[in-house]
Amino acid sequence: GPGTYETTITDATEGASSKGTPCIQLDLEIMDGEYKGRGLKDWVYVTDRAMWRVKQLLSAAQFPFPEGEFDFDPSTLIGRKVIVEVTHEVYNGDVKTRIADYGQLEGWDPSQIAKPADDGVPF
Repeated sequence: GPGTYETTITDATEGASSKGTPCIQLDLEIMDGEYKGRGLKDWVYVTDRAMWRVKQLLSAAQFPFPEGEFDFDPSTLIGRKVIVEVTHEVYNGDVKTRIADYGQLEGWDPSQIAKPADDGVPF
């Protein structure tokens, strides 16, 4: 239902819309409340006009916004916790759940993210 939820980003991949617009495809899982365990999906478009939303997402995930040319691996968002504001929109007579805003989870420390297992390859 509409409201504000604590979520964890469970998957983040590069994708494209049907028109070929690049986007970050997100899967999120609600961490609390009556919808705990429920999944949410979002598509954050990577265009000049939508860049505020990319910045909002990265800021919410406490991820530094890359400088210069936008070269970003969405998988680095996996495991990060964000607050989402969910609204309902009616589209062609169907009620769709939409993430309106991303916010930062107070007191959450991104350094707690499980790092990929060390595969023993020296850098």
